[in-house]
Amino acid sequence: MGVPTIYRQIIQKTAYSKKDVPSLRHCMSAGEHLSDEVLQLWQARFDISIYEAVGMSEFSYYLCETKSRPIRPGSAGFAQPGHDIELLDPETLLPVEIGQEGMICVPDTDPGLFIEYWNMSEETAKLKHDGWFLTGDFARYDEDGYIWFLGRKDDIIKSFGFRVSPYEIERVFKSHPAIADCVRQ
Repeated sequence: MGVPTIYRQIIQKTAYSKKDVPSLRHCMSAGEHLSDEVLQLWQARFDISIYEAVGMSEFSYYLCETKSRPIRPGSAGFAQPGHDIELLDPETLLPVEIGQEGMICVPDTDPGLFIEYWNMSEETAKLKHDGWFLTGDFARYDEDGYIWFLGRKDDIIKSFGFRVSPYEIERVFKSHPAIADCVRQ
């Protein structure tokens, strides 16, 4: 388990390959978006995939890719077995349609969900109400049910009436051969 920076550094600064770590069988990434380039280079050199996961302190890892379905680079995969999530319109708390942006929400009965913010009942009430915990994370479903993480509510960029994820911008930039890496500030 590591952040994408660790995988990128191994690729860029070492010559290690599958023969150097024959017992390596599974890799998972979280904490930031894993670029398509790092995934492809890792697969080529180590002959295994890196599975992405999305989580937060309040709910651990709740979205992930697994061996049971093909990896779609850039996708966060699916809700982990035993957990339910919904993509809801944060204003109405109604489910959004496939392809539409919605806030990732967790039923407040999920056993993996935190109880409350310590000594912050008003903050808890803002995000945990009406049977849901509102994560502040936005995503969309594709036609096959894969979840595409778009970013935190406060990270989303509004441009000409469209909401754009900084992860998507980074993905496009990183795919250009003249760009080694991207940083958001």
